[in-house]
Amino acid sequence: MDEIRFKTSKSKLLFLFIGCIVFVVTAFFMTSESESFERGVGWIGIIFFSLCGLKILFGMFNSSDVIVINMKGIQDCRTGIGLIRWKDITSVSVMIIGTNKFLSLGLRDEEKYLKHINSFKRILLNSNKNLGLNTISPPFVGLAPDIEKAAEFIAVKFPNLLI
Repeated sequence: MDEIRFKTSKSKLLFLFIGCIVFVVTAFFMTSESESFERGVGWIGIIFFSLCGLKILFGMFNSSDVIVINMKGIQDCRTGIGLIRWKDITSVSVMIIGTNKFLSLGLRDEEKYLKHINSFKRILLNSNKNLGLNTISPPFVGLAPDIEKAAEFIAVKFPNLLI
């Protein structure tokens, strides 16, 4: 096996979508409260979780690859960074924050890859540092197969990189 492809898991996204619906309904009930602060939080919750739900719903119908790991490198198709070649990767580690799993990539020159993306995506990626992750750390939330398959592939093909 010289390549592993990760796609959205319809069943995992379905649970996330149901969670969004629950939060939208809860936020809706908050809008009927007499306190203006609670009403404001309710409306913000409705907007935020409705947008999250729409994003998840569209993701359920996306059958294209999300992350591709092969003998050339790692590509997270969501960021627009492109293929990160193995020669530029100094370390790979599986990081867990709460129930979310990330493949944290240590790079020789992050800027080489970050210069190709817009400033909004750059800000989002740089926020990974606040979580104790490397800047480029693809999340595996809602993907199949699981992150363990990625770690297994890297451990077999590039054992000196996996920490």
